[in-house]
Amino acid sequence: MILALGAAFALSACEADGRTTPSTARQARAAKPSPGAEPGYTVDVELPPKATQGQESVAKVRVQPKAPWHMNLDYPAKLRLTAPDDVALDASLLEKTDAERYDDQALVFSVLFTPEAKGDRKIEAQVDFAVCGDAACGSVTESVELAFEVGCRAEDKGLC
Repeated sequence: MILALGAAFALSACEADGRTTPSTARQARAAKPSPGAEPGYTVDVELPPKATQGQESVAKVRVQPKAPWHMNLDYPAKLRLTAPDDVALDASLLEKTDAERYDDQALVFSVLFTPEAKGDRKIEAQVDFAVCGDAACGSVTESVELAFEVGCRAEDKGLC
């Protein structure tokens, strides 16, 4: 009986350092479900309608947990970015201290980039985070694309 209570207690708590214990690993998968199942979070990207060659633009990568899940603030959340050679990034790694918002309800990273050539471009991104629910915590790595079109500056219309 005591062993069963101890196991139940272990399943009900998030690890302070964001790790998932072996006993919670099975339930933590509910945060990132098997194909066809509903995840415990959403990840979306907000991009400018059109980026301009040679001018800095801002994109946002946003993670929002779905009830009853919440962000695990002790987890070392981060966003890793890989851009083509003609897109300059302000930073290729953003950590939780760089987040525009990081609370129970959301994680938001602002990505500053400057495209140097016109046309279609994309930045590959991986966001690492953890969400916790009533029974478990689970760490997640999601891959997202920041795809955008780059146009010319008004003063360069005849040159590009």
